Amino acid sequence: MENAIPAVKDVEIAAQERLSEVKGIILKFTPDFSVSTGAEAEIVANDLKIISTMLKKVDEQRKAFTKPLDGLKKFFMEAFRPAETELKNADAIARGALLSYQQQERRKAEEAARKERERQEALMRAEVERLKKLQEEAELVDDQEAVEQIAEEKQAVETQPIPVAPVETPKFEGIGTQKVWKGEVVDLTELLKFIVETGEHINLITPNTKDIGTLAKATKGTLKIPGIRFYSEEGVRVRA
Repeated sequence: MENAIPAVKDVEIAAQERLSEVKGIILKFTPDFSVSTGAEAEIVANDLKIISTMLKKVDEQRKAFTKPLDGLKKFFMEAFRPAETELKNADAIARGALLSYQQQERRKAEEAARKERERQEALMRAEVERLKKLQEEAELVDDQEAVEQIAEEKQAVETQPIPVAPVETPKFEGIGTQKVWKGEVVDLTELLKFIVETGEHINLITPNTKDIGTLAKATKGTLKIPGIRFYSEEGVRVRA
């Protein structure tokens, strides 16, 4: 923090001074401005040089004001970084430990629920088997009324839903867990094949415009790649 922080009023004054300086040259450059003669073109070319110089001056002065702020921001960020780093490390460790505990308890609860379901199923099978034997005994003595009653009881047991205890994760006030679904490309060739064949989810492919631009500059339009158009745009280069 070598330089003093600029006062807002000083910044406003400097900005107004720069604006006053450029007004004389920018006023004529309205949206409908055009060049029709060689003399006009010569004037505009000179104006471009002046504009380029002014832009550089504006940028330099703006940076002169913002540089102390950048340094101050960096100082503040670095001053609090150790505490932030330690807290983030502790946060990650605490989250991991708590999540591991909750997952372990959930597995225990799921295992207990599985065993309880198996126990209930075993009881149901035993009851069905008992009723089946009673039904057979009733049939031997030709007790039709008992046969029908036992059959109804057996059907009720067989169709009765087995109670399932809910699997609960330990909860803590202010703390919760959530599942975040993510995706990753594990085989780009297969993905491209799927998109080409179906035409679906083409948005999953993002063109690398930076590399395309690099190819365009290197080959100057001589390279031919299906689906890509290489082209050039003309502009004016100014050397102040």
